[in-house]
Amino acid sequence: MIFAIMIGAMLFGFILTALQAPQALMALVTDAQVSRWFIFIGINLVLLALGCVLETVSIILITLPMLYPIVKSLGFDLIWFNVVMLINMELALITPPVGMNLFVIKGISPDSTIGQIIRGAVPFAVIMGFEIVLLCFAPQLATWLPAVLQ
Repeated sequence: MIFAIMIGAMLFGFILTALQAPQALMALVTDAQVSRWFIFIGINLVLLALGCVLETVSIILITLPMLYPIVKSLGFDLIWFNVVMLINMELALITPPVGMNLFVIKGISPDSTIGQIIRGAVPFAVIMGFEIVLLCFAPQLATWLPAVLQ
C-alpha cells in the first residue's frame, strides 16, 4: 500500500512539475505583499487539514516538493521547517477521522471506545500545537544540534 501511495505521489509530482505548478505557486507567494509568518501559518493549516483526510507519507510526498521552494524563498531555515512539518504530521496521526494511531490504540485496547481514545489524544494534540508555536518563537531549539555538529 505504501508503494502505491509513493507511486501515486511521484506521478502527481511529475504532473505538477510538467505544469510548472511549484514555480507558479512560488511566484504567487513571493508577489503577495503579506508577512512570511502569515504564509507559514497558512502552510501549517493546510498541512493540518490534509492530515485529517490523508496519510502522513502521502502528505509529505505530495506537498514537500511544492513547499520547499516557497519556504526557502521566504528565508526560513529548512531544518527548522522540516522539524515543524514533522510535528504537524505527528499531529495528523492522532487527528480524526484518519488518525492511524487512534486505530492502532483501538486495536490494542478493544474495550475502549473510539470516543474515549480521541478524548485521551486531545491533550497530546494541544501539546503538539504548543510545540509548533514554541518553535516559531525559539527556532534554535530545533537547529542547535545540527549547528553543533557542523
